[in-house]
Amino acid sequence: MEKLFKVLQALGKMSPALIAHLQKKINPFNYKKGETILKIGDTANLILFIEEGLVLSYYKVGKKQVSNWFMGKGEIFISVLSFHRRTPSVDAHIALKDCKCWGITYDELEEAFLLFPEFEHHGRKLEAEYYCLAEERQIMLKRQAKETKLKALMAQFPDLHQYATHEQMASYLDLGLRTFDYLWQRYLRGELDLAPGQE
Repeated sequence: MEKLFKVLQALGKMSPALIAHLQKKINPFNYKKGETILKIGDTANLILFIEEGLVLSYYKVGKKQVSNWFMGKGEIFISVLSFHRRTPSVDAHIALKDCKCWGITYDELEEAFLLFPEFEHHGRKLEAEYYCLAEERQIMLKRQAKETKLKALMAQFPDLHQYATHEQMASYLDLGLRTFDYLWQRYLRGELDLAPGQE
């Protein structure tokens, strides 16, 4: 929990009373590799901080699984629309490796905002950061060259390939599997810095 509080305190000052309250309300949640954290159709009731581990969010188009995002150590994640609107989730969250998380429920979070108005500042900051990350993902996925997208993903999660399948990584990058496999071999050979036609 100490790492989570460092993240929160970096966003703004927290009174001793607020800290004490959150310490009582925030609980540990541990998930084994392959365990589903949130199912499609369930209403998201937790906001979680990953102390250790790696999480994949995906949705389905027909029978096809499409990767939405990866979240790792030191990051906070929720199913945004489901959590805030109290509606069934259109995405699922799964642990790609054993995860140690800390979380608080929707009702407990709302109670903290009500009892400690100062905490709303932290909520706004976290929400703004979450949406900024989402925007950065969209910029990367829609405006960057495929080579750049793969390099950026691996820079963020250097060991991702040990836990995620090529299908999961390819769908996140919006690439066909054959294209991804070709780029992956180039990445392993250190060739992605070469301009087209130079390999």
